[in-house]
Amino acid sequence: MLDRQLAAGGETVIIRRGLTDVPVLAAVRALNATEIRSGANGAQINHRAVVSPTGLQTLLPLRATDKLVRGGQERVITAPMPKSIGSTVVRIVIDFAG
Repeated sequence: MLDRQLAAGGETVIIRRGLTDVPVLAAVRALNATEIRSGANGAQINHRAVVSPTGLQTLLPLRATDKLVRGGQERVITAPMPKSIGSTVVRIVIDFAG
């Protein structure tokens, strides 16, 4: 279901680890003030992306050292948060800054 929703209204971003780039569809939005994690640099623009694990198997689990490329700009992933049903990851919420 998430894959269908992202296909209908998502944007393509790249998840990067080292020399490996994986393009995925994501729903991206800015975080509001109550969602920004404590200790985050307020001068940075903070966003959240929701991605499907489909196609990301080689990079799972995502790490805070991975990058998200959006609009040609590499962004720092600050918090990857997998959401599971049982032992199956069904979506990944990614907070990123930059």
